[in-house]
Amino acid sequence: MSGRLILKPQEHRRIAAGHLWIFSNEVARVEGVTEAGETVRVFSSRRELLGSAYYNPRTLIAARLYSRRGEALDGDFVGRRLQEALAVRRLVCRGREAFRWVNSEGDGLPGLIADVYGDVVVVQILTAGMERIRPLIVEQIERLLRPRAIYERSDTSYRTLEGLPPAEGPVRGDPPAPVEITLDGVRLCVDVVRGQKTGLFLDQVENRRRLQALLPPNARVLDCFCYAGGWGLTALAAGARETAGIDTSAWALEQAEANARLNGWADRCRWIRGDVAEVLQAWASAADGETPVAQNKFDVVVLDPPAFAKSKKHVLAAERAYTAVAALAMRLLIPGGLLAACSCSQHIDAVQFDQIIARAAREAHCRCRILARLGHSPDHPAVPAMPETTYLKGLIVEVRKSKKDA
Repeated sequence: MSGRLILKPQEHRRIAAGHLWIFSNEVARVEGVTEAGETVRVFSSRRELLGSAYYNPRTLIAARLYSRRGEALDGDFVGRRLQEALAVRRLVCRGREAFRWVNSEGDGLPGLIADVYGDVVVVQILTAGMERIRPLIVEQIERLLRPRAIYERSDTSYRTLEGLPPAEGPVRGDPPAPVEITLDGVRLCVDVVRGQKTGLFLDQVENRRRLQALLPPNARVLDCFCYAGGWGLTALAAGARETAGIDTSAWALEQAEANARLNGWADRCRWIRGDVAEVLQAWASAADGETPVAQNKFDVVVLDPPAFAKSKKHVLAAERAYTAVAALAMRLLIPGGLLAACSCSQHIDAVQFDQIIARAAREAHCRCRILARLGHSPDHPAVPAMPETTYLKGLIVEVRKSKKDA
């Protein structure tokens, strides 16, 4: 490792406190680096060693630390990090067939995601630094887990920012057909080639378990932004009577229907294609009428939307959208019903999300109380000094009409 990155005066403090990103405006100079993704030793302006990183002159995040020492990003290092991550998952994901093996900064390999579905590993290589060591990553995955197939889903906008083209397809083995797994009593068919992210949203596994524990007997459940039906089907496995799911994607609803059939629950499910806000508005208007539509009143409503705030400039619009859809959901709950609401927008923090739910309750003329706080599953570890890595937050709240409207 011949490269050196030297920070401007005082810019070492955030890094010394535990953050792993160095922004381009914090860099005084870089020596001995000719290509994006090359490794450097990082020094303060007083020449104190802060750690090792890889550097990209094209991006706002100019360097990402992978070690607090002067270590090379070689096969031995990658193997150790992967082994450490696997040991943690064997503790926190005991018996699970699907889990996140590597969670980027949370596992000391910034820019690398690896998810396991049975005997298939799906990888996302998101940064120039990880791209440079692609062969080492694949070699160590094969050594440690010996999967039937390794498939790449590096098809996100992150690679474009890094100056890399999208990459998708088989890395080792044949392109995997949909993989059948069992997760919390639900059989699921995971399409790692066409599915969202790497096939499933594994960060919600523990949150779905929290809802299972609070589920009323014989509950009617509405799963908004349902994708392949994970929340609703998990509720059925825990004793719910029926579930309805709404999504804009016809393909996603086909997957949800297929998963319902796989479990023998097709007759207890209905799937609605449409814009969630529009469907909820129509149902809420009908439910508030003189002859309420009982079919569209629920014991539990789940709101698990995509990120409404893609950047800081979208936060105000996202807050309005979250508030509006949460208020509509509350109007569809029976008295004492449960709302499980989540946000995966990293630009909206937990305090802001509490305020969003409070505003939604006022708009719906409801009162609510928090029964549970939600976050990532433990196979998605975050870095304490990096709020950017704690992106998922949520609440399960009990909702009742306010007294003046009761």
